[in-house]
Amino acid sequence: MIVIVVKLFFHSNLPGYLACTLLLKDSDEETLLLVNTLVKDLGGKNVVEVNIALTAMAYLVPPEMAAMVVPILLEKTTHSKVG
Repeated sequence: MIVIVVKLFFHSNLPGYLACTLLLKDSDEETLLLVNTLVKDLGGKNVVEVNIALTAMAYLVPPEMAAMVVPILLEKTTHSKVG
C-alpha cells in the first residue's frame, strides 16, 4: 500500500498529500520522512504548493515533531504588510 502512496506523492503534490493523509498514521515511519518534504514545499514560491503543504501538515505532522515545524508555520502564516 505504501508503494501506491509514494507513486502518487512523486507524481503530484495534491493527490500525493491527500493519499498520505488518508493512508498514513502519525506513528508510521513514512510520516516522519514526509515532514521533510512538507517543510521543503513550504519554502517554495508557488502559493498553491505552500497552501497544500500547510493543509497536509495539519493532518500529517506527529505531535513530537510539532515543535520543529512551528517556527516555519509562523513564518508562512504572518504577513509583512500591516493595515
